[in-house]
Formats: sequence, structure tokens, C-alpha cells
Amino acid sequence: MARRISKGNLSKDGEVTLRLGPASSAQACKALYRCLVGGQIVLQLLQRGQAPSSIRIIDFVPPTRDELQTPMAKDVEFAQTDISSEASTLAAFKKPWQAISAKLPLTVFHTAAAIRPSERHPLVYHRHARVNVGGTANVLSAAKSAGADIFIFTSSCSVALRPVTWFSPLWRRCPTNIVQTMTEDDFSAPLRPREDFPSNYARSKAEAERHVCAADSPVSGLRTGAIRPGNSIYGGAGDFLVSATLNLPSLPTCTAPWVQNWAHASNVSLAHLLLEAALLGPHVDKARIASRPFLVTDAGPPLRFDDFYTAMKAVAATFPTVRYPPPVLMMAIARIIELWCVTLWKSPFLARLGMREPKNPLYLLQPACFTAAVNCLIDDSAAKRPVEEGGIGYQARCTTLEGICMQLLHLNRSVPNKRVNGKEATRSILKDVIEVRAEPAAGVA
Repeated sequence: MARRISKGNLSKDGEVTLRLGPASSAQACKALYRCLVGGQIVLQLLQRGQAPSSIRIIDFVPPTRDELQTPMAKDVEFAQTDISSEASTLAAFKKPWQAISAKLPLTVFHTAAAIRPSERHPLVYHRHARVNVGGTANVLSAAKSAGADIFIFTSSCSVALRPVTWFSPLWRRCPTNIVQTMTEDDFSAPLRPREDFPSNYARSKAEAERHVCAADSPVSGLRTGAIRPGNSIYGGAGDFLVSATLNLPSLPTCTAPWVQNWAHASNVSLAHLLLEAALLGPHVDKARIASRPFLVTDAGPPLRFDDFYTAMKAVAATFPTVRYPPPVLMMAIARIIELWCVTLWKSPFLARLGMREPKNPLYLLQPACFTAAVNCLIDDSAAKRPVEEGGIGYQARCTTLEGICMQLLHLNRSVPNKRVNGKEATRSILKDVIEVRAEPAAGVA
């Protein structure tokens, strides 16, 4: 499965830091596992025959997902690190490797991120910048010191998203920017001002993405690039889409008719490995593959949120009660919650009086999250182009409907004969035996 990567090696450090070469050559890799994508890259590398001794997971806490507790995956080394600390990050990259991997080339996949999608006020931008901007700079610097020659950054399609004006003049039929098409065109323009980003998360990812791409240098031997998954990443425990929804006893929503592209973690992981192969290939400079981002999403047409709710009801053993309150009411509540939070941020003494920000999921009910859920279509044509034409040859291995059903099937197996959210898990022949297909493997060859 690694034969399409012509010269590579995987190597010593990274945030999921990895590098994969031809089947005939060993490579070392290091992984900074901090999210769905990082864990999935580790799994796909193991599926492709990568030796566990050549992979290193760098994270603040050890991985907990079930797939990484298998005998082979448990042999992957873990290094505890706080990437917001330059010293801690550098120490992780300088940690000695096993002799069999110590001299192999190094690829770094930097997937770690702080994600607080409801925040957009500049007073709390540091909550994202500390990890997403400063942490990325620390990882990039440490990767250079360790001699990495490939550095791939997990960005976000929200970098290209525009804010939505929800309360428009009465003569407007709908809010501005309620329908958007995501491309990589914004990367060729100057970085937008703060107010033109929908959230602090999007702004921090845009800054980090440019920092990584600017570090590309054929002279020094470090080649860099970025993957922008879109719009939401799902496919494992802890995602903000499927898992978060199923953990709710009730789901009030006004997004049912809205249409979006989503990305399964396996597809996003595959895109990272394809970009690595392209950066190692002969067309990297002529086709202008390095030092730029690539949007990627699932195969097939985008879904409506209501399609997701229907799939939950048809496939999931347990699911929340979906409610449809008036959109204006939900937006008004969101503005009130945001106003309360901003008041607390501007007046720190209120915290000493015992006043606190609301907890999740109520904390997520703020305008920035509504913006992230608007009609958002992903144009991943650039990534789908052949490598010799400036793409990475990306072809998603599953549609969103297939990916969601695969995840629901996996979750069903974990809740047989149990009560979830105070309700009995419902079982049926369909919900017990539905099999879409095996989870997408790396499949680069």
C-alpha cells in the first residue's frame, strides 16, 4: 500500500509525525496525536505495514480510542508533550529513537488543535492562539531542529468561511453569506482582518497555515503543505458531529434544511498521506504542490442535516429527540449567551463572585456555531487533480452517508442491552446487521 510513495521515510517527530516510503524501505515516523485525524493516520500507517517502532505519538495525554489499544498499536511509542511550551516540544523531538529507526528520514503530521467553535471575541483569542498558532510554531521549530524534511499541517475549511449577518434589514430575503462555496482562493490573497473570520478557531488556523506554508524551502530540504478538511470531521469517538449529537438527550436545531459537505477521518488521513507522497515526488516544484493548502471532503453529494437525523433514527441504537424551535428564538438565545460570556470576559471580578460561563452543550449555543453550520459546499477539485497537474490524486474512500452509517454501526456495538440518556437502546434487525462496508483503509497504492 505504500508503493506509491516513491522516496520517503517516516520519521522521528511530529504531531502525528510520520513519513512513509516504498514497501522496500523502512521509515520512521512520529505522531503528535491530538485528534481524530492523528489517531487515524497512526492506524492507517500500521495497516500499510509501518513498523510500530517507527511511529511516535506526541500528545498531552495518552491515546484512549479502542483501535489504538490493540497489541500492534500499543507498541507505538507515546511521548507526553505540551506543544504550547517550546521547551516541552523540543524535548519530545530530541527524545532518542530505537536504533532501528534512529537514522530514518522524518515526516511530521501536525494534527493537534484547540477547538472552541463558539468563540469569536478577541478577548479570548488567546485560548486558540496558544495552541493553534504558538503551538504550531513550536512544533515547526522543533521539527526543523530534528532534521524533518516533510511537515504537513491539518488546517480547516473554516479558514475560508465568511461570517454570516443573521439579523439583516427586513428587505433582505435571507442572511448574507448563508450559502458559501469553499475554495483555496483566499490563500492567494492577504490574510483577512479579524472581523472577517467567523470564529477565533478559524482565524488561528489561518495564521498557523500561512506560517507552515511559508516555511517551505527546497534549499533547506523542508517541504511543507496543509490539508483543509471540510466542513466537519467525524468518524470516531469525540467528534463534534456524530458522537456529540448522540450524547445529547435532546437536540434543538434549526439547521435541518441546510446542506454541507463533511469529511470522514479516514478520508482526511488518506489526504495527508497522499500529500506526503506528492511532496516526496518529482513534480513537487514544477506542479507547485508544496507551500499551499488542499481542501478535501467525502465522496458523493453533500447531505442536509436532516439526512443525518434520519440516518440516526434508522441506524443508531439510541438517538436524541430532535426538536425544531423557531430559528429566531434560537438565535436570540445564542446572542444572550454570547453577551453573558463577553460580560464575564470584560469584567473578571464577576468570576470572583461565582459567576461562570455556561457549560457544554449550552456553551456551544452561540452565533459562531450557527455560522459554522450554514450551507457550505466544498470544492476539492484541486486535491483531486493528478500529481503531475498540481494535485495530490485524492479520491475519497466513502461518501458521508456511508461514513456516518459506519460510525453508527460501531457505536451500536458498544451499547447493546444498555440504557443511554435514560432510554432503552432500541434494537432491530436493521440496526444489528447493517453493514455498509469496511472502514476505508489508506489505499494509496
